Amino acid sequence: MIDIKQGIITLCESEFQITADTIPQALTEKIPELIFRADPIATGYTHFHCWLDIEPQCYVWASICFCGSVLESIRLFPQHQSASIPAPQPNSMDVEESPPLAHGWYSRYFEQDELTFPWGSVQYCSGSDPIYSPTSVLIRYTRK
Repeated sequence: MIDIKQGIITLCESEFQITADTIPQALTEKIPELIFRADPIATGYTHFHCWLDIEPQCYVWASICFCGSVLESIRLFPQHQSASIPAPQPNSMDVEESPPLAHGWYSRYFEQDELTFPWGSVQYCSGSDPIYSPTSVLIRYTRK
């Protein structure tokens, strides 16, 4: 479930909440079964590639990005879904095929392609390349 007013993503099965204050250790402790892999980068960023059950019995592929212990963004790829976990990492999808699937999902939660809130922003990104710039939903958190 996505609480757009507060910027909170609540996972269905675990009821774990991802908020602007979420730290990497919380992911690894509370939802390790949903994490496919973590990619630490020498610049201090870590990307957690995972499946998130934002809707009941439906997991959406995501990349959660931290700079140190600060949550920077969540990039959802709603064109890639699974009914169960564990699931493999999805393959790239044709650039013409993915936008209708992703935008249909996006439209259920958000009424505009770009929205700004006190906690951050949400943007629909239609993508231009199936590997380097796939269709996605970018949720950015801002710090005060």
